[in-house]
Amino acid sequence: MIVVDSSAIVAILRGEEGFELLVHLLSEAGEGRISAVNHIEVLAVLRGRYRHLLESDYEALLREAGVSVAPVDDRVTAFTEHALRVYGKGRHPARLNLGDCFACGTARALDAPLLFQGDNFPQTDVTEA
Repeated sequence: MIVVDSSAIVAILRGEEGFELLVHLLSEAGEGRISAVNHIEVLAVLRGRYRHLLESDYEALLREAGVSVAPVDDRVTAFTEHALRVYGKGRHPARLNLGDCFACGTARALDAPLLFQGDNFPQTDVTEA
């Protein structure tokens, strides 16, 4: 199982450079989780910046990859607070935003690697997918 950050989802849907590897890693994982916060973040991005991408494509990607929405429980909250405190913008070179912190917190809470696009998460204690 892996946890999927919104950056990976958007990269796949947009066909960004390296999206093939993300698709491969997601399919190899067998199942995945996306934080409820990151799920809403993807919807906000699709409804705002990338209106040409369809929410139905996102829903199909989740379904086909076996990704479900992970609730924000006490354990996720604790790990997310840690990520914000240690790796948040203005505190650390990783400069995690709130959505990043929830992705990191969910991965840590589920003891699962994180699938992402970008260079901020390698500077944290989260395991890469």
